Amino acid sequence: MVQQLAGSSLINPVDIDDDLYSGHIRSNPMTIAAGTYARGDVLEIDTATDKLSALVTAAKAFAIMPFTLTLAADQLLAVYTDGDFNEEVVGLNGVALAPTKTALSGRGINLRKWGAAPDAA
Repeated sequence: MVQQLAGSSLINPVDIDDDLYSGHIRSNPMTIAAGTYARGDVLEIDTATDKLSALVTAAKAFAIMPFTLTLAADQLLAVYTDGDFNEEVVGLNGVALAPTKTALSGRGINLRKWGAAPDAA
C-alpha cells in the first residue's frame, strides 16, 4: 500500500508498510543538503543556513527523511517534522539514541519502541 507524503503536494508515493511511524504525522518543506539519504534517517539542522543534512550531532536532530534518494544539489523537500516514529527503524548515522530522542522530543518528534505481544506460555 502506498500513500502520498502527509501534508505534501509531492507526487512521490511512500511505502507505508515499513513501521516507520504510527498515527498522525506532519511534514514541512525544508531545504535538504546534497547527499544520499534513506527513508527514516534522522536529519540535523544547520541553524545558520536552515538547511538539513545527515545527523552528526544529537543536539541538532530536527526531522525524519521520508524518502530514499540521492540529491545532486540542495533541494526543497517535505520532511517529517512531527509524530511518533519507531526508534528501531530510524537511521541515526552512528549517533547515540538517547540524546537524539531528547532533542527530537523537544521538536514534536517522539522516538518510541513499538510494543510486542508476549509469547503465549
